Amino acid sequence: MGSDREGNYKKKNEVAIPSYGNSTMRLRCPFRLRSVPSGIGWKVVVKCGMHNHRLDKDLVGHDILGRLKDDERKFVNDMTKYNMAPRYIVSALKDKDPRNITSTTQIYRVRATYRLGKRGALTKMQMLLSLIHQEKYMCWSRNKESSDIVADIFWTHPNSVKLLNMFPLVLIFDCTYKTNRYRLPLLEIVGVTSAKLTFSVAFAYLEYEREENLTWALDKLNELFYYEKLLPDVMVTDRELALMNAIDSVYLNVSHLLCTFHISKNVSMKFKEYVKSERQEHVMDQWNNMMYSNTKDEDIMDLWNNMMH
Repeated sequence: MGSDREGNYKKKNEVAIPSYGNSTMRLRCPFRLRSVPSGIGWKVVVKCGMHNHRLDKDLVGHDILGRLKDDERKFVNDMTKYNMAPRYIVSALKDKDPRNITSTTQIYRVRATYRLGKRGALTKMQMLLSLIHQEKYMCWSRNKESSDIVADIFWTHPNSVKLLNMFPLVLIFDCTYKTNRYRLPLLEIVGVTSAKLTFSVAFAYLEYEREENLTWALDKLNELFYYEKLLPDVMVTDRELALMNAIDSVYLNVSHLLCTFHISKNVSMKFKEYVKSERQEHVMDQWNNMMYSNTKDEDIMDLWNNMMH
């Protein structure tokens, strides 16, 4: 028997897959007991009775004590199938058994094992492509030069294509970062209906967030329109320059707007360096009033002057 913090931490292969950090509970703890049968009982020998770390006040976070039972593991697998977040799965387990001390980290491990079992011998890319074809998505991909390695992949659902052609006026673009093992940017394209509801138009995993890759994705988006005259009138981005340049090269007459959410977020991060603490709340309120104002230009200037004074 040993401490759950014995042994060394094995770093991931930083060449093939970037590491997400070196935090670990492996501290080479020397604590060790050995027990052997002796007559009708057991003989316990203390090899080392010392720990090289502070003992926890409770048992939460210890892998052995937080192990899932068979029925709990099945419950986690079922909830994973229906895309329930790990934190909600932990809460559900604790509602069923208040003594349960399973951690979110252990739920992530069980989910990874479940998905690995579903994937079988397929690679992640093969699994993605098989699911795309299984669910009857429309998909395009391209490989690196003189290679079988997929560089970019673009996919959408036929129902999304129908909605796009019904409501083509406004499209919103945004890239999500660091959400997958290979750090590939995920481009999401969102449309807006006449009732101000949003719907997903298409997704694209890109090798790089460069103008060439984004232009390829926009070309594939262009193929989804039934008629040439159904092109969008307005495109909204977060001021990603490569995306802006790609839009200008593919869609010549489209109006380009910047996302007000990203603008306000950047302002809230930067303005504290220049505004005294007692005026920060007032300035931010005035900024929001100006950003979301529907009034004429001269009224906006009045809001700006009030904010500055």
